Amino acid sequence: MCLMIDKPLMKKVFIVLLTVLIPLSGFAGGRNSRVSNLVYEFSQADGVNVVQMGSIATSVMKRIISSSVDRNDPEELALLEAIKGVKRFTVIEYGDCDENTRNRLVRRLGRALPDEDVLMDIKDSGQQSMRLYGVVSDDGKTLKDFVLHSPEGSALICLFGTISLDGVSKFIEER
Repeated sequence: MCLMIDKPLMKKVFIVLLTVLIPLSGFAGGRNSRVSNLVYEFSQADGVNVVQMGSIATSVMKRIISSSVDRNDPEELALLEAIKGVKRFTVIEYGDCDENTRNRLVRRLGRALPDEDVLMDIKDSGQQSMRLYGVVSDDGKTLKDFVLHSPEGSALICLFGTISLDGVSKFIEER
């Protein structure tokens, strides 16, 4: 049995599928689904600002960056190499929300981000802390799902996908 669908109907079905699947793809299973779910939950709270780019938007952004990179600049090439595996990203800033919401979000993020994935814990002279999370591959060449959380700075930055540690090293060397 073959179902015949005319082109206008097929376009409508395609658009409906995209509008349903693209938002869900960012919250599908995986290591950081707990973080994604928290971002989704708290994104509706007053004073919480969220910027998310899914895989399609991130891919377009990387192409735009790639086309504007000076191929003679080793620093820009190294940065491009470092981010080529990033699939999507999320930035959440929650400094303007009420104290109760902020404390609840920080507490829940603390439970969602496993301590064994802490790469670095930084405290500045003012005792503000920042934690860097991620999983380094067995060969030490890539970092998976990089998360930076600064509770006192009321900020969370998530880069989902992989980051080339070789690219990061080259970028740092060029600076």
